Amino acid sequence: MACGEHDITVDQGSLFYQDFKFLQLDGNPVNLTGSEFAAQIKEKRDLDADPVATMEVTIMEPTEGTIRVTLSPAESRKVKTTGFWDLIRAPSGTREMLLRGKAVLNQGVTNV
Repeated sequence: MACGEHDITVDQGSLFYQDFKFLQLDGNPVNLTGSEFAAQIKEKRDLDADPVATMEVTIMEPTEGTIRVTLSPAESRKVKTTGFWDLIRAPSGTREMLLRGKAVLNQGVTNV
């Protein structure tokens, strides 16, 4: 599966989540059973750079190819500038980048 480009917008200090559905070229869903995922935001697009924030990835419907990527309010508070994010799938010990893009920051003002 080729890596897709998808920018996200993060409201600093707020909950962020977005659902994704992965399809094969024939239109059938990718079976995600047994898959593990990782997603991070970094200030620069560099594999060795320290992550600014770590996203939680939940498999919603494994046989339908649906996941949810979540950034908690505490994690989104750590994002101080627009950066980059990606989503990695690790089925059976392999590493596959599914999505990548900019993580655009909407800076917060009110602190409650």
